Amino acid sequence: MKISKPNSKYNISVIDNIFDSNFMLVAYDTLVSSPYYYKNKDVMYDNTSTPKLRSDFYINNQLSELSISQKLTIDTIYDKIKYIFQELKVPKELTHLQEIYSNMSSPGTVDMFHVDSPEPSSLTVLYYANPKWEIDFVGETIFTNNSGDEIIASVTPKPGRIVIFEGSIGHSARPPQIIKLPRVTLAYKFIKTHNNK
Repeated sequence: MKISKPNSKYNISVIDNIFDSNFMLVAYDTLVSSPYYYKNKDVMYDNTSTPKLRSDFYINNQLSELSISQKLTIDTIYDKIKYIFQELKVPKELTHLQEIYSNMSSPGTVDMFHVDSPEPSSLTVLYYANPKWEIDFVGETIFTNNSGDEIIASVTPKPGRIVIFEGSIGHSARPPQIIKLPRVTLAYKFIKTHNNK
């Protein structure tokens, strides 16, 4: 496992060398075959752009009906995330799982810059599911500063890579180019639990 930080001023961690190639192939096939729907269907620049596709697995503390392969994929990645949280010394109160979903994008997909949560204590974990990726395919996750006018980091969707960041950091996925297969990510979102002791 290799951990790097693309920008030392912001809480963004990139983790590589976690999954073997067999798992990555199975995970990609599982995620691509999941049922997707159009998210933000009304957000389109023109007639040639399409909204991002989304597939929900765990929303508002409720697990969706999952196939065995979906459950194994989600659980295997979640186990690795818990291990990474221990390695990064993430406080336990920041690791309450809120939702899990997959995003799929193709050339022409629109993904607006956004934050996942206004709370800096929230965490988003992205798993890049494509088993093959080349730099010319584009598809990076772009992160912005607090005012949203400067790019502070760009993370390439290398196969099996995980990126962890504060949910309050602005970000967007660039649409893939050249490649005919969709760019697929699996997102795990965590919120802070509040102890009322």
